[in-house]
Amino acid sequence: MNTVQTNTIVTSDARIVKVQPTRNPNYVQLVTRSERKKENTTSRSFDAQVFSAGNVGENIEKLIAYTTVHVDFLEAYGIEHDPVSGDILNDDGYVTMKGLERITDNESLPEVLPECKIWVNETFEPRKSKDGSWIQNPKINPSNQEVLCNQGKPIYLNRELTFDMTKEDVYISHDGTSPNAVTSDSSSPFGVLDA
Repeated sequence: MNTVQTNTIVTSDARIVKVQPTRNPNYVQLVTRSERKKENTTSRSFDAQVFSAGNVGENIEKLIAYTTVHVDFLEAYGIEHDPVSGDILNDDGYVTMKGLERITDNESLPEVLPECKIWVNETFEPRKSKDGSWIQNPKINPSNQEVLCNQGKPIYLNRELTFDMTKEDVYISHDGTSPNAVTSDSSSPFGVLDA
């Protein structure tokens, strides 16, 4: 029975929701998702939450990451998918990675997958392809399509599936400046803070 995931499942456990082909038939791309409560990163958002009491809805951060794996990974852990749509073929429509047991004798892979997570890493540097060309667009505000910047530098969002549970997420707050509009506070006792 093929059931496709349609509702948001709020869980921080990374789960495979789709398998996509790549140019190389020996590799596929896992589409993994997880959701978690979004942390309040500024006092302003915390103040808004406190003063708005029951009017603030669930602040859920929906994470998605794309990870290229060898097709042996799918076989080793018994991950079945529709070759056309990429949908996971089980009653849930997804496979939770944490605790997934290997069903083959491929000892190059762990017998049981350890805990993993989707790591968020925002930077000022876009990803590049092997030939050195830029392959990533900056973050945008979905309501007005403006590029999100900090001191005029566009912010780039990266998400990566990792087994290193100690990696801390890196977020860069946007300050409303336009791309390449450098702002500086000359009253700062530390001088220019463009680190």
